[in-house]
Amino acid sequence: MHNLHINRFFFLFILVFGSLLVPFTSNAQHTNTIPYDKGDSVTVSILALEGIPGLTTAFGHSQFRVVNHTKNTDNLIDFAGRVNWDVLTYLSEFFFGDLYYDIFTFSTSRYVFRKDRTVDELFLKLSHEQKEKLMNTLSGGYFLQDNARYHYDYLHRNCTILMRDVLEDVYPNMTYPDLGADKTFRQIYEEGLVYNPWIKFFSDIILGPYNDRIATPREQMFNPVVFYKYLTGAKSNGELIGYKQRVLMQGSARPPLTFFQKPGLYVWLLLFLEVVLTLLWYFGKVNRVIIVIYDRLWFFLAAMFAVLIIALWTVSNYDYAARDNWNLLWLSPLYVFLLFMPLRKSFRPTKILLSLILISTLAAILGWNFIPQTYNIHFLPIMLLLMVKVGKYLLSPKPAA
Repeated sequence: MHNLHINRFFFLFILVFGSLLVPFTSNAQHTNTIPYDKGDSVTVSILALEGIPGLTTAFGHSQFRVVNHTKNTDNLIDFAGRVNWDVLTYLSEFFFGDLYYDIFTFSTSRYVFRKDRTVDELFLKLSHEQKEKLMNTLSGGYFLQDNARYHYDYLHRNCTILMRDVLEDVYPNMTYPDLGADKTFRQIYEEGLVYNPWIKFFSDIILGPYNDRIATPREQMFNPVVFYKYLTGAKSNGELIGYKQRVLMQGSARPPLTFFQKPGLYVWLLLFLEVVLTLLWYFGKVNRVIIVIYDRLWFFLAAMFAVLIIALWTVSNYDYAARDNWNLLWLSPLYVFLLFMPLRKSFRPTKILLSLILISTLAAILGWNFIPQTYNIHFLPIMLLLMVKVGKYLLSPKPAA
């Protein structure tokens, strides 16, 4: 079984893609081919694994299932396998956008489906020629031999996007149903984060305005759940490509999240605590050194996120995801320089930095509805908290440290 034993908080820094990177868990042995000879009687279907709470399972997963009645075999073809699960190698490849996945074949009987997730199955309607073309691909053709590894891109080249391309190659003039209102990339991945609000919170820090672009129906299929919805109504030359659906496994019902499982309670409590500490600071009722240490911790966190955003923007192949990120207004790179300066307004460089940070954070709040990027509503108390911290050193008549 593939497990990433890594500190959860640290991994949240790269969460925006992580939920799409490791979408399944299995201890099955794998190969790169499935048994098939021309003329075999086969049934091909699409499995849709429901998204469930968890960093690596939030968005669900999709697989081809091939049942060869002639050879009495039942196999899954997975476009999100990986041989090397070394944590440091994995994180390094992810960060620089140089991550590769393998296409594996598993025996269905050996694959471990989690019992708390629903698995839907759509059976494909295939003519003789379409069946032969699809099986030539899935049984050892282009994808499983010449290109058994592929360069991963969480929006434009993941497991479901490859499956979509395979199907569009098999079915001529393929069209998709209208699922309703237009949606942005951000809205689509948020649908998989209903039970992962903290992942949503941190991912909204990392992702820039590119993710607020309206996604076409084909682009929306990076999300496995959305992919399956489109396939159930997809047509080729006016005819549905699927002829039957069924629930292969019914997952257990999940209760809604409680107030205590969401960020809202904690970010507003942090703001309230900041106001109280600031008043105690002003009236000399608290050890000022402790407050300065606490404030510097916050400035360090802000600087760290600013550096992470800039790094993803400049050195990673995922640069489009973080490019032009307007969160840099309130998570200003100026915090990096502030870490090395005394927190005294009498020191002119510090006063200039604090003033610029305060102005840019205020600009982020005032421009909330005008900035071409969706801000997470829970950013507001954090913005106000940082403004209180910065303003404290600008307005207090007493020197700090």
